[in-house]
Amino acid sequence: MKKIWQESGKGEKRIIWEKPKVSSIRKFADWWETTPVEKFLEDVDYLLKKSAFLSVISLLAQITIIISLITWITGIEERRENEIFATWQVVNQASGKGDKTGAVKIGLERLLKNDFSLAGLNLSNTQLYGANLEGAELWGTNLQGAGLVSANLEGVYLGGGNLKGANLREANLQKANLSGAENLTNQQIKQACFWEKTSQRNIETYLKQTTNG
Repeated sequence: MKKIWQESGKGEKRIIWEKPKVSSIRKFADWWETTPVEKFLEDVDYLLKKSAFLSVISLLAQITIIISLITWITGIEERRENEIFATWQVVNQASGKGDKTGAVKIGLERLLKNDFSLAGLNLSNTQLYGANLEGAELWGTNLQGAGLVSANLEGVYLGGGNLKGANLREANLQKANLSGAENLTNQQIKQACFWEKTSQRNIETYLKQTTNG
């Protein structure tokens, strides 16, 4: 409203307030705000802004996932080395203690799976029931009194290993190299499976010992 001076009939001046004229533009604006079209456009604007916000959140989430994936992939080798080292510690600490918990068995299988040689270990009196040691390098390994019942010894090399008192009942000796194995008796071999499918030299040695016996 606008303040103006007005003279009265008596020559006096007084203040009156004159209501400003509403422009046609303002009238149109007031009318526009009440129309369904305006409400629709506001809703569209809101949705677009919300959509943009959600798009940013989605993009950040995708970036986070990608970074996490890259971090995980680059750490695979390090985690593998840590697992192998921890496994080797378990096997090494139990060396010569006659483990019967199966921990050494699992450790040996894991090390073998990662192409580690098992040569020269002290596995005396260790319980290795059903162990899968296929193709293992057991040169010079001390298996005295070890429990190798039902173990898979296919293709293993036992040269120089001490097998005194080792239980080979139903152990798989297919393609195993027994040449140079120490303290291995006929009785032990007879208890195993597929001993006749070892190297020809092993069979001949076994037959000779059997005949002499």
